[in-house]
Amino acid sequence: MTDTVVAFSTQSDTLLRELERQVQEECHALIAAAERDARTIIARAHSDARGRMHESIRALRHEGRRRLLRAKAQAETEARRRAHRHALEAIRMAWPLLEAALAARWRDPDGRRAWIESAARRAANWLRDSHWSVEHPPDWSLDDARSFGGMLCERAGLEIQFSTRPGLDQGLRIGAGQALLDATPQGLLVDRITVEAALLAELGRINQ
Repeated sequence: MTDTVVAFSTQSDTLLRELERQVQEECHALIAAAERDARTIIARAHSDARGRMHESIRALRHEGRRRLLRAKAQAETEARRRAHRHALEAIRMAWPLLEAALAARWRDPDGRRAWIESAARRAANWLRDSHWSVEHPPDWSLDDARSFGGMLCERAGLEIQFSTRPGLDQGLRIGAGQALLDATPQGLLVDRITVEAALLAELGRINQ
C-alpha cells in the first residue's frame, strides 16, 4: 500500500470519528433539550393541576357554605312555621278559657266591683260629654251603681242614665254623645291582636 493510500485512509478514519463525535454531541444536546422541555412541561402541568385543585377546593368550600346557609335558613323558616302553628293552637285553646275567666270575674263580687270601678275610671278620663248613658245587665244592683259612682267624685255635673240592656250578661257600656266605652267582654276582647299578644306573652312566662 502506497503512502498516499495510507494517508487518505487515516484522514478518512479521523473524519469519520469527528463526524461520529459531532453526531453524538448533537444527540446529547437534543436529548438534554428534550429532557429540559419535558421537565418544564411536567412542572407546568403540575402547577396547572395544583391551580385547578385549589380552585376546585375553593368552589367546594363555597358550595358547602352556600348549602349550609340554605339549610340553616330552611331550618329557621320551618322553626318559625312550627312556632306560629303552636302559637295559633295555644291561642285557640286559651281563648275560651279567657272568656270563661271573664265570666267568672263578673260573677265574683270583688271581681265585679273592680271591673265596674275600672270602667268608671276609664270613662271619667276618656269621655268629655257630661251626659252619660250606662247600659248594664239585668242583675245590676245598688252596690254596682255605688261602685260606679264612687269613681266619679272628681267629675261634677254629670248626668247619668242607667238602663238594662237585653242580652247583656257581663260588663257595661257607657255612652256619651258620639263616644262609646264598651266594657263588656266583647268590647274588652275586640282588639284581638293585642289580646293574643298578651296571651302569648303570658304563656311564655308560664313556660319559662
